Amino acid sequence: MSRNSKRVQAEQPTPDQSAVTDHAPPQDTSRRTANTEFVELPSRGLFYPEGHALHNQEVVEIRYMTARDEDILTSPALLRKGLAVDKFIQNILVNQGIKVSDLLIGDKSAIMIAARITGYGEEYETRVVCPECDTPNDHTFVLEDYTKYYTKFEQSEHFELTPQGTFKTTLPHSGYEVVVKLLTSADEARIQKAQQMRQKNNLADSNTTDFLKSIIVSIDGVSDPASLNLAILDLPARDSRFLRKNYTALVPNVEMIESFECMYCGTTTEMEVPLEAGFFWPDF
Repeated sequence: MSRNSKRVQAEQPTPDQSAVTDHAPPQDTSRRTANTEFVELPSRGLFYPEGHALHNQEVVEIRYMTARDEDILTSPALLRKGLAVDKFIQNILVNQGIKVSDLLIGDKSAIMIAARITGYGEEYETRVVCPECDTPNDHTFVLEDYTKYYTKFEQSEHFELTPQGTFKTTLPHSGYEVVVKLLTSADEARIQKAQQMRQKNNLADSNTTDFLKSIIVSIDGVSDPASLNLAILDLPARDSRFLRKNYTALVPNVEMIESFECMYCGTTTEMEVPLEAGFFWPDF
């Protein structure tokens, strides 16, 4: 498989190494004794700033899923808060200096797929609804097939990668120089929360400006939040469309599209692997 499938058994400490002195507290060896896997990152670490644990790192090491992790994934309290999956991912990262909230969306997806394979195998049995006849179909996705990662920023003629892992471009209508960043897991959560709050309070949608506020770092050197928010709200529509259209080409992600044929009406269509509840809860 294209994802690095190297599995390792962490080296056991020798008696001298594991000796506990008055100055050295006992260490939790659970992370060092578990089987681990190296997962290739779609971003190749190119879009994390200097000083970040994943800066220029092409892989990340994760532990195999355990019964303890299943407790996290089935915790009613964490499920109600929508925190179960993020808590689980945080728990399996060998390098705890890496925070789930800082992960780029594509890298998080790659980790989720690898973790699911190590925990329950490569076959993901779920139910999908045919877009043509609206009939549910039982379908099995082979996750091993979804380890093809892509990033197309090299092909972009509009954006220049900066040493900070951000992108610089000149807007076609206003001529402003804009710096944008890729969305992280935390950014995605904030956008979703804002949308939910607006729906709950019957407020007008602000999906476009919420998205732009999450990716734009500065406009013509202006980066303080108050001034930047005003500039984004007044951004010409042509420039807004340019950013939204070309941003998608920058995002490194996992190719998760496959051809699906409905067993009832025979319609063939392309479908994305649904990363829904059953992805990590096959018995629920």
